[in-house]
Amino acid sequence: DDRLRITVQLIDAVDNSHLWSESYDRPIGDILAIQSEIAQAVADRLRVVLDLSLLRGADVDPRSHALVIQARSLVLTLDSDDNDRARALLAAARKIDPDNVDAMLELARAVLHTRGRPDVDGFKDAWLRAIELTEMALAIDPDHPFANAWRGYEAMHYSQNYRMAARYLERAMDADPRNVEVLAVAINACVVLGCYERAVELGRYAVSRDPLCISCYTRLSLAALLVGDYALADEAVRRAIEVAPAESNWMFDTHLARNRLWQGDAQGALIVLDNGDGPYEHLLQQRIIAYAMLGRMDEFDAARQEYIEINRVRAPEGIAAVEAVAGNADSAFAWLERNAVRPTWERGLNIGLPYFESLHDDPRWQAYLEKM
Repeated sequence: DDRLRITVQLIDAVDNSHLWSESYDRPIGDILAIQSEIAQAVADRLRVVLDLSLLRGADVDPRSHALVIQARSLVLTLDSDDNDRARALLAAARKIDPDNVDAMLELARAVLHTRGRPDVDGFKDAWLRAIELTEMALAIDPDHPFANAWRGYEAMHYSQNYRMAARYLERAMDADPRNVEVLAVAINACVVLGCYERAVELGRYAVSRDPLCISCYTRLSLAALLVGDYALADEAVRRAIEVAPAESNWMFDTHLARNRLWQGDAQGALIVLDNGDGPYEHLLQQRIIAYAMLGRMDEFDAARQEYIEINRVRAPEGIAAVEAVAGNADSAFAWLERNAVRPTWERGLNIGLPYFESLHDDPRWQAYLEKM
């Protein structure tokens, strides 16, 4: 008749256990007023059930928190204009609440997204600024899951101190093993450390928890390639493309082309690259490798020389990969040695990639692994 009953239940999604329920009977009237009244009643009840006062960030200024949420959505698009807007929002958030840990961490991520290539001015400064912001966050909240995960990421890729990275990541996983921000970093760590099956396991779990996590999809794709699950590798990249804005899609052309190459489909890789609209130099390595696989050596030689001129300073390991695919072992190892003596924050570390398979039986390969 003129009565409305709303039943609210709280279920633990992990084990499907029933935690709490309540029914609210109201006369049908202003539905928005009823919605607000019941929402407030539920919030008050859950605050007792869940003790929300103990949640991390409970003392954060809500205005600052709202700005951080807006900024995070912009940072995660991977678009440079969005990144600029995000940094302005985060500056405003920190002005309101200087101790907002999440604002510090999102700013660290935004700064790293702008670091560019190793030969670009400010590359090292971006790393150091991100580390500084993460250390500030940890000083305020030593158990913050993402702060520990992010510090582990920095230790892995800036100083390449894997023991330190593992300690931070273990602390992060202990604090919140279901946190997708933590899981994304853990997937990356497993790929770097050669734990490919675990990386796939974590990647599948992460995207099931957050179907909008772009970095989870791209990292899952790489892990799937490394275990030979090409269908999953393709699916993960395509899901990332669906989630990402059009401006970022060119970055995924390299992933799709790489997937084709590793499956032996060099012609398919060239089709992806020819249809891509990203910066030419970012798609050049896959194009060169495709030429080598197809025996189109004139095109290979021309593109290879261009690639070397572009990357001799900033990506010697990339040049080594091209040389290894072409069967030029001596040249590949010469470029690997150039990579090994670079500062840790500039060194490539992609030794698990199939591009280097032709070098694996050479004693110099084991020596290189040990050095790295």
